[in-house]
Amino acid sequence: MAGTPVIRQIGQGEIIRSGIAHARIINEYTGEDREVQINPTQIQERLRVNYSEEHAVMKVPGDLVYGNTGNTEIPLRLELDQELFPKTSIIDFWLFVKSLCYPVRLGDLIGDPPDVLFVWPHLFSIQVKVTSLQTTFNDFTRALKPKSYVMNITVKETGYALVFSSDVREKVQVLEPVPESFLPGQGEWF
Repeated sequence: MAGTPVIRQIGQGEIIRSGIAHARIINEYTGEDREVQINPTQIQERLRVNYSEEHAVMKVPGDLVYGNTGNTEIPLRLELDQELFPKTSIIDFWLFVKSLCYPVRLGDLIGDPPDVLFVWPHLFSIQVKVTSLQTTFNDFTRALKPKSYVMNITVKETGYALVFSSDVREKVQVLEPVPESFLPGQGEWF
């Protein structure tokens, strides 16, 4: 399969691709996925740690008592330029991401919007929900088709398990960088 990227799932859902690495957004309900054409130049991770102040006799005023750690939130700025990527449909990518904001139909029932697997190779692979989406279409053809867009999307991790500090440190050790000797076309790195 020359020219076809090779995707292998290893470890806890980390995806390693041969060739140039791109972030991916995968709809876990339908199995559809889209590759981010222009990787954002930065990733910001937001994590909220909640405390309450303890006010008790014989305690220092304002001692903080741990409550919980909120789920990871990641705001992203995605861009697509039709001239740079003529085979990628701006409208298709926009509608794919937009569809992640609406509930799924489960027969006669209505479910939550689909879970999404957000993959940034060698950094993280997390299950998220889209919590906000803002799209700006830029520059149009004479037929009023958009030539490019900027999509501001925020995703929030859907955590169903209690996570401890040591769990986070172990996960980071698994996601080590690709060795410098890895070159596209020479196989896969595991």
